[in-house]
Amino acid sequence: MRILAIDTATPSASVALVDEGRILAECLLSGQKNHSERLLQIIDRLFDWTGSARDSIDSIAVSVGPGSFTGLRVGISTAQGLAFALDKPLAGVPALEVVASQATGGDGLVSPMIDARKQQVYACLYHRTGGVLEQVQPATVCDPDAWVQGLPEPALLIGAAVYYGRISACAAAKGCTLAPEHLGIPRASTLAILAQAQYAGRAGRPELVSALYVRPPDAFICEAQK
Repeated sequence: MRILAIDTATPSASVALVDEGRILAECLLSGQKNHSERLLQIIDRLFDWTGSARDSIDSIAVSVGPGSFTGLRVGISTAQGLAFALDKPLAGVPALEVVASQATGGDGLVSPMIDARKQQVYACLYHRTGGVLEQVQPATVCDPDAWVQGLPEPALLIGAAVYYGRISACAAAKGCTLAPEHLGIPRASTLAILAQAQYAGRAGRPELVSALYVRPPDAFICEAQK
C-alpha cells in the first residue's frame, strides 16, 4: 500500500510518501506557519522526487489534531480535495498518537503533548507494551504543570518541548523522563505507517474526516461569551 501522508497539526508541516512501510520521500518544514502557501508545492515535489504519479497512491492519511486550528483546517481540506480528485480513501489519525509513536524506550506510560498556546498543552496518556500503544486517558487541554503533577505514575513525556524548562523540576519530582526535542515533532512518515497498520481498514469517504479540536476555536469561545 502506497500512502500520501500530510501533517499540519503544528508549525512543523510534514508530508511523506510511504510504500509498505518504506519511506520513499519526506519533507519537514520546521517552524513554518504558512502551510496554505507551501503544502501543495511540497506535495508536488514529493511526487517529482520519486517519479511517481499522483494516482499511484492507494490512500491518503492526514493528522486530525488536536493542534493548530488553522493548520488542521489547511491539512484536512487539502487531503480531502486530493482524495476526491484522485478517488482515493482518506484516513484521519490523531496527532497525539503520531507523537507518542515516535517515543523510544521500553514499556510503560507515554505522555505525548502538543503546544496548545495560551500556556497550555494538548495531552493524553498511552501505555506501551512490547511496542504497542494503548490509550489510557483521552486527549485534553490543560496547564502543562498540572498535567505532569496529575500523572498516576512516572511517564515518558514527549512533545511541546517549548515547555520543557517549565516542567523539568516537576517531571523530575514525579520520576518522569523528557524525550529528546526532535522526537516530539510529528512526522508524516510516522503518520503514514500508523495509517497503514491501524487505520487502513477505516480509511473511507473524505467528507467523513473531521478535525479533533479538543478545545473550541477562539471564534466559538467569543461567540459563547456574547
